[in-house]
Amino acid sequence: MNTSESNGVLFYRKNDSDFGQVMEAAAPGQEIVVESLTDVCSSLKELLGIVKKLTAGRISLRSIGEPWFRLSPEDGTLCKLLEDFYQLQKAFSATSTAQGLKKARENGKRLGRPKGISRNISSKFEQAHTMYVNSRMSVKAICEIAGCNPRTFYRYLKEADNEVMRRRIPSSK
Repeated sequence: MNTSESNGVLFYRKNDSDFGQVMEAAAPGQEIVVESLTDVCSSLKELLGIVKKLTAGRISLRSIGEPWFRLSPEDGTLCKLLEDFYQLQKAFSATSTAQGLKKARENGKRLGRPKGISRNISSKFEQAHTMYVNSRMSVKAICEIAGCNPRTFYRYLKEADNEVMRRRIPSSK
């Protein structure tokens, strides 16, 4: 682990080591100093998890890049504030998503996976269907040539109200 230690303070630099290892190595009462919070986490949820773990271990955390951020295990207000901000962020995200979906519906956008077979795949099934009707080949062989899945092809036949017959090519001994 490539962290520097001075008077009970661990200095963490990005890419020097895994921050999880630094947290494990820190003893109660020590302080971890990071260059930036973005060096140790990529989301508010992740930061909240780190803060909870450090607080439980009675370890302090300070960020040079964010001087307003100073975690002290004795002061639970930062942890509570982060939890509240995380809940607020989730609410904003849910509201934004709901508004976006509503706007898309109002603009006539169809949401979700389209039903049925797409045009490019439809041509594969039409080719397979032609071979199925005009030859005695097995469905497996037809689907290998046409590039489609046999189960899906059987479903295609059933939906098109075609008589479905399982075919087997007699084995030559």
